[in-house]
Amino acid sequence: MDLVDLAFLAMGAPADGGEGGEAPPGGGFGGLLLPLMLGGLILVFWMMSRRNKKQQGKVEDFRNTLTIGTRVMTLGGMIGVISDIHGDIVTLKSPGGDESAYTRRAIREAVTDEMWEAMLEPVSVDDLSDSEPEDNDQSQADQPEAGESEDPTK
Repeated sequence: MDLVDLAFLAMGAPADGGEGGEAPPGGGFGGLLLPLMLGGLILVFWMMSRRNKKQQGKVEDFRNTLTIGTRVMTLGGMIGVISDIHGDIVTLKSPGGDESAYTRRAIREAVTDEMWEAMLEPVSVDDLSDSEPEDNDQSQADQPEAGESEDPTK
């Protein structure tokens, strides 16, 4: 038997391709293949959904238990300390002293001590890059003056 014959048997058709044999009642193995595949897909999606719901529940619990003084990070990456909470509005104070208001849903996670200390460390220009920045723009000398055409043939 080759792969083609096995495929025909899996579908419940006779292996010789003729119409001489009848498929067993219930469609043979091919009758079970489709329901087994669908059942497996449903199981996988259910397990993924369950895991996502658990994770969302943990995030909602965290957001509902926010307190003044907690160090947090927003979805946009702003790091600050909660200075005020009014219902669904949370006011964050940045390490520089600026205050910004966010909704509870914008709070992503609590900030670890290492992240907070890294925010407070001063950064010098020398720390950012050792090489000169590349200038991809054309210089002013290469730009045509007003009224001049960019095409030299005109």
